[in-house]
Amino acid sequence: SGSQDESTTQALGERQDDDKETHIPDLENMKEDEETNSLKRKNADEDENSIVDDEKQRAKKPKQGDHAKEEIASDDSKIKEDNDREEVKEVETQLQHKSTDNKNTAGEKIVTQVELLNMKFEAGHENEGKKEEERAIDWSKTATDYEKWNMLSGKVTESSQRLCEQLRLLLEPTMATKLKGDYKSGKRINMRRVITYIASQYRKDKIWLRRTKKSKREYQIILAIDNSKSMRMCGELALESLAVISKALSKLEVGEIGVCSFGDEVQHVHKLDEPFTDMAGAKVTSHFTFDKESTCIEDGMRSILSVLEESRKNLSGEIDYRQLVFFISDGRFDSAKRNELGKLIRRAIEHKQFVVLLIVEDVAGESILETKQVSFRKGKMNVLDYMENYPFPFYIVLKDMQTLPHVLAEALRQWFQIMKQE
Repeated sequence: SGSQDESTTQALGERQDDDKETHIPDLENMKEDEETNSLKRKNADEDENSIVDDEKQRAKKPKQGDHAKEEIASDDSKIKEDNDREEVKEVETQLQHKSTDNKNTAGEKIVTQVELLNMKFEAGHENEGKKEEERAIDWSKTATDYEKWNMLSGKVTESSQRLCEQLRLLLEPTMATKLKGDYKSGKRINMRRVITYIASQYRKDKIWLRRTKKSKREYQIILAIDNSKSMRMCGELALESLAVISKALSKLEVGEIGVCSFGDEVQHVHKLDEPFTDMAGAKVTSHFTFDKESTCIEDGMRSILSVLEESRKNLSGEIDYRQLVFFISDGRFDSAKRNELGKLIRRAIEHKQFVVLLIVEDVAGESILETKQVSFRKGKMNVLDYMENYPFPFYIVLKDMQTLPHVLAEALRQWFQIMKQE
């Protein structure tokens, strides 16, 4: 065993020596390769640096011909400047010659661009000044119209309050907005019925409320005013009537209020879908000047009926007796149009629309009830009362504003009774 161990150790030692001898030449070759590579890198870096230095030196050196090009460019710019100066001088001389010629011949002046700009600037200032003046005029006009409307409203405060109370009894609510009733189903529970519901062992189950109580009014009312010259004597009374009726209707919250004027033409001054405020009232009163030549009441009636037909779809629920028209006029119009006007009024009654004529009169003037009209039939002259065969079935003759609330409410009451009987 001892001899075997010695032989194995000798063999291992010989192998290690052989390995060392074999690996040593490899390391030497690697070192030589590294040295050659480093030398190559140094040479390449030196070559690059030399190339860069050469380029820098070339860049620093001025190129041939650059100075010549710069000199040529400067000469060209000088030539252009000289040419421009010569052209300017020629234009100035031409303008001087033209100005002298114009002064000698027609005495006209050449307006330069600066003068044109000044003129435009002055014109712009003038336009702005005119616009400011127009705005001031419009503002003063609206202020006077608003003051006039406030005076009318203050004058008829008591009458409008009395008319509002009268209309509250006549114009019943049409829209169900409050809760009411004992129902088996609904939106809310009636707490008064809860105890009986529990005491009846849950048999009396009608404890629910529904929105079936009518508490809001939804009417469509149009005020039509005559704007012709025949209304000059009673125009103030007509505007007071407008203020009384519109104020009463606004306080009562009846719904939609519109204002229309008729004369030579028909104009809807205030539309139904617009709220009737104090500014709207001032605008309406400023429209009525009572200077139109004729009274086309039949055209006004036709236009109002078409507007009511279009706006009828905005009403909810039953539409019976919820559209009213108040005509404010002196009651005098073309007698040849009576038949046509009567047909239009009958059509309105068929559609359950109430039409009433408010005849305003001057206290010092002749009443329409005493006025006569003359007609000729078969060569014979017939004298009749003006109110005979009058197309309006409901009319009110008004001379004193204090009587308007009672008389108008009475006319409405009679009309509602007739409609209910029919």
